[in-house]
Amino acid sequence: MKRPPSTPYKAKLASGPLSVRVFWRERTGGWYVGASFEPVDLPWPEPSRLMLGVDINPDHLAWSLVNRSGNPTTWGKIVLSLTGEAHHDADAIGVAVAGLVAIAKSEGAAIAHEDLDFSRSRAGLRYLPRRLARLLSSFSYNQILTTLASRCASYGVRHVPVNPAWTSVLGQANYAGVHGVSVDQGAACVIARRALGFSSRLRPAVAWALPGAKRPSRIGRKPPVGTCINFAGRRRRWGSAVPPGTVVGCA
Repeated sequence: MKRPPSTPYKAKLASGPLSVRVFWRERTGGWYVGASFEPVDLPWPEPSRLMLGVDINPDHLAWSLVNRSGNPTTWGKIVLSLTGEAHHDADAIGVAVAGLVAIAKSEGAAIAHEDLDFSRSRAGLRYLPRRLARLLSSFSYNQILTTLASRCASYGVRHVPVNPAWTSVLGQANYAGVHGVSVDQGAACVIARRALGFSSRLRPAVAWALPGAKRPSRIGRKPPVGTCINFAGRRRRWGSAVPPGTVVGCA
């Protein structure tokens, strides 16, 4: 069989072991040919060495483009409409991944994504964060990674899996509020920086608001020494005069 003309990269892939399988599909009533091969490691895109981090979510793909210094330059989001139907979801995933790879190809960047472990059992998912457990238990996430790897191999774009630990927390604390982007886009920036070898830590003086149910109750507690108390039951405001007849003491 004569091979069709291809790019040098595709010719390099086809020069290794190639397995071809011919099969028949009853649903469509036709013969299909499937080929499998072992992809090779791609070199880093040069000379820019940009990294496009992507945070995969059930309804969209959030991405962030980071330069070689680890600074984000561009943010974006690709809508992902999944309905649960296999045929529709496959088309939606293909369109979303094609748009993501097109951005990386035009910028000369590699793609970084979270390296999630699909070998975990369903029983072990209860100990993971809710977002991560939902993605791991969904077949769509695995299909997104498979489609992304196939698309990157076809267009010569390198994809880099990274450690998914604390990407959303770091994205919210370090990038979401500072740059005015979503938490998912901030997480994509953390993923891209991690693929380039940069570390991400929480910004100093980061305070997380506790829910009302977890806040310590102050009812019935003795106030600390030096605390001014308004025994009239009115809250004293800064800069306002104390009403006449109000007894103010210090505990």
